[in-house]
Amino acid sequence: MKNRNLLFSICIISAYFSSILPSDNRSNWCGNKHKNLVILRDALTGLNNVSVPEFVGISTSRVETFIQQYAPDVFAYYAYIIWKLSHEDDNAVYDTTLPPIDNRKHNKLYIPIISDIFSLFTPRQRTIQADTDNSSNNITNISLDDAIKHIQTLVVTAFRQHGKDFNFTPEERNLIATTDRNNGSFMVRSTGVEDSQTVANAGGNLSVAYVKPAYSDIYDAMGNVIASYFGKQSLMNRRAGGEQLSSVDICLPVLLQVVVGEKRGGAAEQRDIPVSGVAFTTQKSFSSENFLVTEVNASYGHGEGVVANRVAVDRYYLMTSRAQHDRLNMYPVIREKHERIVPHTRESGRLISVKNDKKTATQSCLSRDQLQHLYHVLKNIEQHYQQPMDVEFVIIGTMLYIVQARPAMRHDARPSYCAVELIPQDHRSTMTKSINLVTGSSELLMITKPEEIIIADTIDQAEQHPQSAQSKAVIVKTWCSSLSHAAVNFTSHGIPCLYVADTAQIKGMIMQASEDKPYIIDTQRGAIFQYQKNAEDFNQYIRQGWFEHPVERMISVWSDHVMKQSAVLVPPVPRDGKLNQLLEEGKRPEQRANRRAIVQQIEQLVMQRLALTEQRINHVGVLVAIPLRDNFNTLRTSVQQIIQEIYATIDQHGDEF
Repeated sequence: MKNRNLLFSICIISAYFSSILPSDNRSNWCGNKHKNLVILRDALTGLNNVSVPEFVGISTSRVETFIQQYAPDVFAYYAYIIWKLSHEDDNAVYDTTLPPIDNRKHNKLYIPIISDIFSLFTPRQRTIQADTDNSSNNITNISLDDAIKHIQTLVVTAFRQHGKDFNFTPEERNLIATTDRNNGSFMVRSTGVEDSQTVANAGGNLSVAYVKPAYSDIYDAMGNVIASYFGKQSLMNRRAGGEQLSSVDICLPVLLQVVVGEKRGGAAEQRDIPVSGVAFTTQKSFSSENFLVTEVNASYGHGEGVVANRVAVDRYYLMTSRAQHDRLNMYPVIREKHERIVPHTRESGRLISVKNDKKTATQSCLSRDQLQHLYHVLKNIEQHYQQPMDVEFVIIGTMLYIVQARPAMRHDARPSYCAVELIPQDHRSTMTKSINLVTGSSELLMITKPEEIIIADTIDQAEQHPQSAQSKAVIVKTWCSSLSHAAVNFTSHGIPCLYVADTAQIKGMIMQASEDKPYIIDTQRGAIFQYQKNAEDFNQYIRQGWFEHPVERMISVWSDHVMKQSAVLVPPVPRDGKLNQLLEEGKRPEQRANRRAIVQQIEQLVMQRLALTEQRINHVGVLVAIPLRDNFNTLRTSVQQIIQEIYATIDQHGDEF
């Protein structure tokens, strides 16, 4: 009974402090995602063939009022979670199990004076004390994981059992009715303390797709979305982003947005299959002041496939031409997209995978015209916000729908790399090749402790690691979208993520890391190896600056207005080392005046390699050689265009070579 009284006391005090917060923060606040949609709707007015799907926001105060009535214990348990996190060392807050409790003694939380009650709701000014005696059945006897699960159960149950009592506004009821008449569906989305300048929390909170416009289905989806605000992943992401968690200012709004997408079970015709994706209006990891790169990741079907790494995606780098200012350069990386995500035929809120036919799987999911239109809209959004933005979109035919935008996460680059060719063979192990998924700060890393690295099957699993925000690097054995939710969160921390086919071998290697024999991760050159001498001795091989541009090394080519996949791997260094030597020479300040001549030598080497490739094609059988030759000619034209861009860059901004 005493414990029960304590819980309700906490709830009453929580409600009191909520009521005295400024009205503009409480009564109408519908979260950052809702705010950004309002801004986008205004920013895109007047542009052709672009729209923001209809939406309404449900404010945090309305949600809290409902929970206070039907699940008041939520606030007491949440206050306990915040209190517990604030008492733990910041480097260990994600170890969510309390110390073992002696069967004869139990932790007891007592609050002797009102100042200590206030401190419960302001963890950074806390004076709460803990004691032990023989009492039992106390809130502090449970682990944080169990407290979180209990909160989420309370929230879901409240909406499932009492959702009919939630007071929808006439505007909300009208949108639900209209969507029902149109046989449409809703995205019931989180819109809390996320999508801000410092906290992306991408994927940390739940969004439920293709919710039928029936009130019972909407209640259930709202309960699950609101429950996700209390989830461990969300708390981890928010703390890692620097947010000071508070049990006073809980933000629990919900967004209802009409779904733009595929019919249930999947479309029969390719023209009816939507393309969903994510774009960084300017990818700061790849850009400089006078060299701005827009990155787009896209695939067929619902956007969950892209942001949650459930499907393969095409990747596009877009930038205005230096050589021809009226042209948009497009550099694609096309992958085989065998599956897409579609809504279940009958079940509300459920997404399933379906197969793409061979033609759909192998061609580019976006055309030149669609990319041109998308680029124009993205730059309008960036100009309106006056900063690079992370934008989620859906394209059906010529119509572009912007469904979300947040500030693009980035981390300051500190580029460095290793002069591998100078290291004696007996001073290093055999190199393991890796592929950059997230560039991080592009800094060479020396690993002296195994716990400094996270090794996982997927990047999503790596994000769930307790030390995901504190690790030096992440290594996974599954490719991922560089703009997926997990990738965006690692980007915000400046942590590089690398793809290695055999992570088991890497894990065994890293376990041997020490100061005497550090493991080197050269994120720029995609090399992982053990240095056989001490870490201090290795400093002589570190070079500051860029070894190469950090974009993906695989390129695809345009052919007959449709991108055809062409597995053209462009190695950074030819085996003879001549290209590497020229690149290193061109970086030296004293060679500034000679950079055009250096590029001419590079051009000669590249053209020699292309000529050798053409000779090999000519010796292939006629039936095979014809499509190969078509692709080769397109590739050669693309390479010549790139070289012209380099010349134009040298002429305009020679210092940026």
